[in-house]
Amino acid sequence: MPTIVREWLASRPGLRVVSCRCDGADGGRPRVERTRGDAVWVVLRGRFALRHARFRHVADPTTAVFLRAGDAYEVSHPDGGDVCLALGGTLVGELVETGTGARPIGADAWSRVQIAAARLHAGEALAGLALEEALAAAFPADTSPPPAARDRDVAGVVAHAVRLRFDERLPLSELADEAGVSMFHACRVFRRVTGQSIHQFQLEVQLRHALGLLLDGGAPLADIAASTGFASQAHFTHRFRRRFGVTPGSVRAARTLRAIRA
Repeated sequence: MPTIVREWLASRPGLRVVSCRCDGADGGRPRVERTRGDAVWVVLRGRFALRHARFRHVADPTTAVFLRAGDAYEVSHPDGGDVCLALGGTLVGELVETGTGARPIGADAWSRVQIAAARLHAGEALAGLALEEALAAAFPADTSPPPAARDRDVAGVVAHAVRLRFDERLPLSELADEAGVSMFHACRVFRRVTGQSIHQFQLEVQLRHALGLLLDGGAPLADIAASTGFASQAHFTHRFRRRFGVTPGSVRAARTLRAIRA
């Protein structure tokens, strides 16, 4: 069983916040666990594989996981541990009303969650309100027509494979084979469902993992670049600055996300 260190960061009428640091030492078949209440999990660093009766997902810094009270699930760690926030309370209950599953969280909203969590850890009480507002803004009601179920399934298989192996050079043919479609169809459907190409999606996952490592840990930039799949530190720096508007070194030095672009 993995070791999880939990720290209560806030307990407000609308929101409860617990920081969870897991070492990822699974040591055998995952056991079935159940949520005690409606929950939203936001990964700040690392990743874990989640198996639920209704979905499977690799949770990472690009998504949030929504679970109902009493939901059964299994968690495993494909590559080391993770750090995440476990959120509960009335605000979370309202968010989960729209259904369980994984939802994308933008870089701006994720960064505001990360900042608010750090402020809570430092003992700043008002940061709880900032976190509530960040969550409310991160998951607005979606009024757009949903894509076809088959298209969602294809995009989901491709996204799952990328999240699980984001640090590898994944051939398009392999991703398409996993989804059971042609390479052309995989590209077209993925863009239709997600609004971005598969390559753009993989790069976003890489950069978000790198961002988490910069803010939570002291690994050298070269090591972060290598562990997140970049060819070199220079390549990592170029892509990071192009995406967020600042260099990895400046984020590491300031330990803040306030200057980054969403």
